[in-house]
Amino acid sequence: MNELTNCEVDIVGGDGEFVVSRVRSGEDLPPSILFSPALERPAPASLAKLERSYALRGELDPSWAARPVELVNYQGRPSLLMEDRGGEFLDKVIDGPMAVPEFLRVASGIAKVLGCLHAKGLVHRDIKPANVIVDMATGEAWLTGFGLASRLPRQRQAPEPPEVIAGTLAYMAPEQTGRMNRSVDSRSDLIARLPVSPCARANGIPGAISAIVMKLLAKSAEERFQTATGVEADMDIDPALVCRSCYGYYGHKASRSRFATSAGRISPCDTGDDHG
Repeated sequence: MNELTNCEVDIVGGDGEFVVSRVRSGEDLPPSILFSPALERPAPASLAKLERSYALRGELDPSWAARPVELVNYQGRPSLLMEDRGGEFLDKVIDGPMAVPEFLRVASGIAKVLGCLHAKGLVHRDIKPANVIVDMATGEAWLTGFGLASRLPRQRQAPEPPEVIAGTLAYMAPEQTGRMNRSVDSRSDLIARLPVSPCARANGIPGAISAIVMKLLAKSAEERFQTATGVEADMDIDPALVCRSCYGYYGHKASRSRFATSAGRISPCDTGDDHG
């Protein structure tokens, strides 16, 4: 394992388990992202995540993932270098409510890359803002944090106490806790973290968007979107033409898809939007 030296390392984030940095070097090393354990003596589970991410490098594409490059030693700790495609980590750019056009652009980009991941037969199992990189101007997105990813299309999660549950409790699907007697599959990546309807939290949020978020929040996997492609399609709405009421109209893009329920998407009367 090579030592990472002679480069500039700027910390840009972290989640308590790992420190995330951007690496720049005047030598042969291209711009990279470094995931290094936060603890001086990392837990075996943390090291296993780095090794798991690296093992999946051949199945990840740079068009939708920050692909692992090399396991290195940094400051005496095994760490993982990943390709840096630009953009910013989502948890660092969300500092309040987003305008509808911006939200749709970014959400559609995230849904698209999740669809690419699932098309590879992989389930991420730790989708959260700290594991998503976005270009806010273009809506492009890239996934990181593949330490819990599984190749299995369905994986039964064994019950564990909260302190050892794999993943981030605040963002994980209910079935990942092992307390629902349900398998973990690609739908486990399609869940939002929000306690109440967006329309109840802030004025001016279109009912169609609120309905999409609430569908992502559903406890049962059958009630959520069934594919990331379905999420992406429902995000393909002209913000100026979003439906005005339960029996109102949709934009020209949305009307073509008709929010087909067979794809796990919302139907017009699911919006609950009574705004005039």
